[in-house]
Amino acid sequence: MTKKLPNGIISCRVSNRIEIPDENKTMEILRKLNLTHCITVSELLNKNVLKTLDEKTLNKAKISVVKENKFSIKTNHSDLKTV
Repeated sequence: MTKKLPNGIISCRVSNRIEIPDENKTMEILRKLNLTHCITVSELLNKNVLKTLDEKTLNKAKISVVKENKFSIKTNHSDLKTV
């Protein structure tokens, strides 16, 4: 529902959301109910483990190690004088 007022627009929508207090328990129950189509399984690369591999192995997998220098300065804005 949307209502146009002299100073703007006000709107209200009804929406639904799923609330899951314990995802692990819910997935266990869904598996027992043979509702595995409700569960998404994703594969992710473990970059921390990849960092431990030698360069030759990484090259075979088309992975390169990028080394970079990171430098940052953080100012305390309250100490800065305004001009």
